[in-house]
Amino acid sequence: MTRNLRNAFLILTTATLAACGNASSKGTIGPQGGTLRSPSGVTLAVAAGAVATETQFEIIDAAPRHGEHRRIQLEPRGLKLTAKATVTVVVDDSKGPVKLVEVETEHGAEGEVEVEHAIEAEHGVEVETEHGREAEIDHLGELEVRDAAPCDPACDTGLECDDGVCKAHGGGGHSGP
Repeated sequence: MTRNLRNAFLILTTATLAACGNASSKGTIGPQGGTLRSPSGVTLAVAAGAVATETQFEIIDAAPRHGEHRRIQLEPRGLKLTAKATVTVVVDDSKGPVKLVEVETEHGAEGEVEVEHAIEAEHGVEVETEHGREAEIDHLGELEVRDAAPCDPACDTGLECDDGVCKAHGGGGHSGP
């Protein structure tokens, strides 16, 4: 396949996925590290040494349906990284604060259950200039963008709002007003 034909195919595939409400991006990242960006504003920055061999990565960003959360699948699902990767998600925070949540399926006595882990409270930061959320991850899987409770009243200087609770920057447990 020629380079122009391949580029046209990628553009058409991306446009088709976007029209269906999903955006996807694929790329190969090796031991030297690298960055993969989706057309919907998700960036996966894989640190040098995170994978031992050339690995095909994919970001699948499903547009939320009515009443659902935005879901982002990082593939290959379950891949453990030997160095942290950083995922950045551009969000629409005009309706209030949001947070990133990791969603995992666990098998138990009651069957499959979705378990949520707030990754942003411990490891995440707000990316003000991009209207985004950023978190460090050590394995690939599924993330959701969720509404976060605002802090009311607003936090004092030196504190940040973490889902309705004022805490010291970095996830400490200090209370605000």
